[in-house]
Amino acid sequence: MKLKLTYTLLLFFGILSNISATEVLQKKIGFYVNHSMANVNGICNEIQIEPFDLIKKSNVFSLKSSFKINIPITKISSGDSGRDDHIHEILGHPNFSQIQIQVSSIENQGEKYLVKGNLTIRGITKPFQSDATAVETNGNVQVDGKLVTKFSDYKLENPSLLFFKAKEEIEISYSFLLK
Repeated sequence: MKLKLTYTLLLFFGILSNISATEVLQKKIGFYVNHSMANVNGICNEIQIEPFDLIKKSNVFSLKSSFKINIPITKISSGDSGRDDHIHEILGHPNFSQIQIQVSSIENQGEKYLVKGNLTIRGITKPFQSDATAVETNGNVQVDGKLVTKFSDYKLENPSLLFFKAKEEIEISYSFLLK
């Protein structure tokens, strides 16, 4: 009886040691649009992230369950208030207040990870895949990655300047420091 109880407790604590409640210490999402007249970089540091748990087993990370990230549209800034107003309008503000990301899985791909989920802009949801890196240092994990999508995927206006339209692609980068 004692041996069975000891084995059960060891198994239980062994499983728990692989799960860590994750605290987000730093968060940033960036946007880049290539335009022949002026490239546009946007950033949002005021991201809302649902609590989530990473599982670390044999130095490989995975998710215990999916989680959501909300990006408030009015908190996206490019450093130019007039351009920001136009970006917010393109993204559907005031009818839509946020961009939503549902992260469903993180799969180890050797040196990188494949992040999968759904991205919702202006009420249109599309699946995405993104390459990411996860580097652990001093008990923290730095996660960096990017994905590329298109204006037309979300029926967004392709902005123009002096009759020249921006390229179709939008590069979305992300950086999180996790504890």
